[in-house]
Amino acid sequence: MKRLNIISTAIIFASLILMADLAIASQSGSGLPWEQPLTQIANSLKGKTATAFAILGIVGCGASWIFFEVNKAMRWFLGIVIGVSIIVAGTNIFSMLGISTSLM
Repeated sequence: MKRLNIISTAIIFASLILMADLAIASQSGSGLPWEQPLTQIANSLKGKTATAFAILGIVGCGASWIFFEVNKAMRWFLGIVIGVSIIVAGTNIFSMLGISTSLM
C-alpha cells in the first residue's frame, strides 16, 4: 500500500512538471476575449480627455471636502474618486515627461 502511494505521488509530480512546461510554452496574446477591452481601457486612460477628467475629479473632490459636510460613506467615495483621478493624472504626467509606466 505504501509503495502504491509513492508511485502515485511520483506520477502526479511528473505530470505537474510536464504541465508546467506546456504552460510556459504557451503563446502570449492568445486572443482571449477580455484582452481587447482591457487594452482599449488602458489606451483611453492616456489621452488629453482622461487628463481633463482627472483634473476635474481632483478639483471637484477637493471642493466637496472643503465646502460641504460629508458623512463617512461620502468621504469614502470621494477618496476613491480622487485616488483614481490622481492615478490617471499621474500616468499622463509621466507619459508627457517621457517616463514609461509599467501599469499602462
